[in-house]
Amino acid sequence: MIAIVALTIALTGLTIGVPRHSLGIIGLVSIAAALGITVFAQPVWYIRFIQAVLFGLLVVVFVKYKNEYVGAK
Repeated sequence: MIAIVALTIALTGLTIGVPRHSLGIIGLVSIAAALGITVFAQPVWYIRFIQAVLFGLLVVVFVKYKNEYVGAK
C-alpha cells in the first residue's frame, strides 16, 4: 500500500505541471517525498526496487535542474 502511495505521489508530481517545472523543483520535492514515504514500508524486494528507481530518478531530475537553472558547465 505504501508503495502505491509513493509511486502515485512521484508520478503526479512529474506529470501535473509544466514540463520545465515538473522536471525542476516540483519534481525534486515530489520524488523526495515519495522516497521518504517508502522509508516507512517493510523492507521487501519490491520496496527496495522502488527506492532504487526513485533515487535514480531523483539524480536525473537533479542533474537536469542543475544544468538548466544553476548554470553548470
